[in-house]
Amino acid sequence: MPGVQCHLGMSDHNTRSLGMVVAKTVTKVIDPHGPKLEYELDETDEYVSSLLSDTAIPEDPAITECTQEVERMEMVQDDINIEMSADQPQQQSDLDSDDDLEPYDMSNDVKVTKVKRPKYLRDCMEGLICAGDPERVDTCLEAADGLIRALPDGLAEVCEEFTKILLHLSDKSSNPNFTKHRFSAMVALTVNTPVQCAKYLTHQFYERNYNLRQRMDILEVLATSAQELSQPNQSVPKPSNEIVASSSTPDPEDWHSVVQRRIESKTRRFVKGPSRPVPAPQINRFAGVAGQFFYPLMKHYDRRENTFDLIGEDSLVLGRLVYTLGVIMYCAVNTMEAKRMGATLLEYVWVLRLHTDRMVCHAILFAVSMVMLSVPAHILLSDLQTEVMEMKSWLEDVVEKSIDKESRKLAVQCLMLMENVIRKEFQESVEHT
Repeated sequence: MPGVQCHLGMSDHNTRSLGMVVAKTVTKVIDPHGPKLEYELDETDEYVSSLLSDTAIPEDPAITECTQEVERMEMVQDDINIEMSADQPQQQSDLDSDDDLEPYDMSNDVKVTKVKRPKYLRDCMEGLICAGDPERVDTCLEAADGLIRALPDGLAEVCEEFTKILLHLSDKSSNPNFTKHRFSAMVALTVNTPVQCAKYLTHQFYERNYNLRQRMDILEVLATSAQELSQPNQSVPKPSNEIVASSSTPDPEDWHSVVQRRIESKTRRFVKGPSRPVPAPQINRFAGVAGQFFYPLMKHYDRRENTFDLIGEDSLVLGRLVYTLGVIMYCAVNTMEAKRMGATLLEYVWVLRLHTDRMVCHAILFAVSMVMLSVPAHILLSDLQTEVMEMKSWLEDVVEKSIDKESRKLAVQCLMLMENVIRKEFQESVEHT
C-alpha cells in the first residue's frame, strides 16, 4: 500500500495509472463485498487497457485437453479389464482377496543408515559441513547434543567454530527434526562454554549478513541457556557398588558420622526441629557470566544498517531482544550483578517506552516486571527509587491512555507487582524497628 500511494502521487501518466489499477484490484480481492475504489481511468488508453487485461485470470486450454485424455485412457483401461476377465476362469474370492492378511507392526522400526554416528567433536563438525551428503549432515546433527554434553577434551577450543557452523547451517534435506537438533546443540555449547559462546553470539547479533531468523535464533539460544545455567544442578555423582563393597575399613569421617548417627538415635529432644533437612547449597553457574549474556546485547540497538533496523521496520526483533533481556535479568536473581543489571535495564527500556509497536510495549512491560522480581526490594526503594517512580508514572499512563487492551492488562499487573513489593518492604522494615 505505501507503494500504491507513491504511484498515485506521481505526475507520470503510466505510473499513476498503474497505481490506480493495482489499488482497485487489491481492494477487490481483499474485501470483495466492501466498498469499491473507483478512479477516472481511460479504458480506451492502450496502456490502461493492457493493465486491465492482465487482471483477468486466463483460461488454460491444457487443463481441458488433459481431462479429456485421462477420461479416454480410463475408458480404454475398462475395456481391457473386461476382455481379460472374460478370457480368464472365475477363481475363488477367498484366494484373490488379501483382506485377511494382518499388516506388520512397523511402529518400532528404526531407520537404517549407512552413515556412522560421529564419536568425536571434530568428526561431527566435519560432517555438518558436508553439503553434498545430507544423510551424514543429519546424522551428525542428531549426535551433536550428546557429544557436547559429554564434555570431551578440547570443547573450549572448538566451541566458537562449532557455534558458527550451527548458526549458519541450513536444512537441505527437509529433516523434520532439523530445528530441534540444531537448537539443542547450540544451547549445549553455550551452557558448557558460556564465556566463549556468549561473547561470540552477542557480537554476531549486530553483525551484517545475518537474516532476521538467525538473529532470533541467537536470542532464543541465549535466553534458554541462561535459564539452564541458573537452575541448580540436580545431578549428584553416586559411588559405584564396586567401590563401596571393596572398602573394608571406613574413613575417619565415616566413622565419626556413624557415631554421630547413633548418638542422635539415642537422644530425646522435646523441641522439634525442621521437618525437612536443610538443602545443600549449590553454586549458581550463571552468576559469574550473567553480565556477558546481558550487557553486549544492549550495544548498537539504535544503529541503522542497510539490512537491519531495530528501531524501524525490524521492531519484531527489538521486541524479542527486550524480552530476552528480561529473561536474563530474572535468571540473575540473588546474584551480585542483579542490582546493576536492574538499573541498566530500567534505563534501557525507559528510552524505548514510547515505541509505537505493541509487541515492543509488551516486552518492555515484561522486562519491568522481571526487574521488580529480581532486584531486592530495599535496593528498589533506595538506590533505584527515582527510576522506579518514573516507571510507575509511565505504567499509570499506559493503563489510562493505551488503546491496546493487552498493554493495559500487562501494565496493571506490573503496577500490582510493584505495589506488592513496596508494601512488603515497608512491612518488614516496620517489624524490624
